[in-house]
Amino acid sequence: MGRSGHGGFGAGALALSVHPGLPVTNVKEFIDYAGLHRGELNYGSPGVGGPHHLAMELFKQIAKIDIRHVPYRGSAGATQDVVGGHVAGGFLSLSIAAPLGRNGSLRILGVASKERVRTDADLPTLAEQGIAGFEAELWMGLFAPAGTLHEIIERYSKVVNEIMREPHVVELAANQGVVTRGGTPEQLAEFLVRDIATWQRVVKEAGITAE
Repeated sequence: MGRSGHGGFGAGALALSVHPGLPVTNVKEFIDYAGLHRGELNYGSPGVGGPHHLAMELFKQIAKIDIRHVPYRGSAGATQDVVGGHVAGGFLSLSIAAPLGRNGSLRILGVASKERVRTDADLPTLAEQGIAGFEAELWMGLFAPAGTLHEIIERYSKVVNEIMREPHVVELAANQGVVTRGGTPEQLAEFLVRDIATWQRVVKEAGITAE
């Protein structure tokens, strides 16, 4: 991508969520339950190849469990069917799952971010619960067309990072379940290389196709 990135912008957390009728309260219990019911459970996602789908496939590969994927056309259907018990669970955006978790419509087992989310600090990460190195986020970045002058990229990067550090912006983002991080164009480029490699491996191992 050359210097087409302006820098990291922020990331929203994904939450491993299940129907409250499932007899599990944490990640270990979920893995054990899935092992006892191998091939019997299913999970929903907003669609094939999206971050919610890939996060669960990575989770399956690390935990060595077998859960069938049910793709939906958007988050609403997937969320409704977790709440309704038509699928056992899935990864949902924390901003959507948290209110449903608080009112008992679903149960959140953990968050997929590297660290706990400030607005829901009572929720442990998956890594804390034994899924070592697990990290999957709904990240956002700011990009410009390839070939944009370096001086322009640097100017925008500086301004965006200043905005991302403003307290009211940090607070506004946090209330939406987003962590503002900022960063340099070079850091975003390095992150993209790692991120693409990670999900290429997941896609290949899971046998995911565009069809």
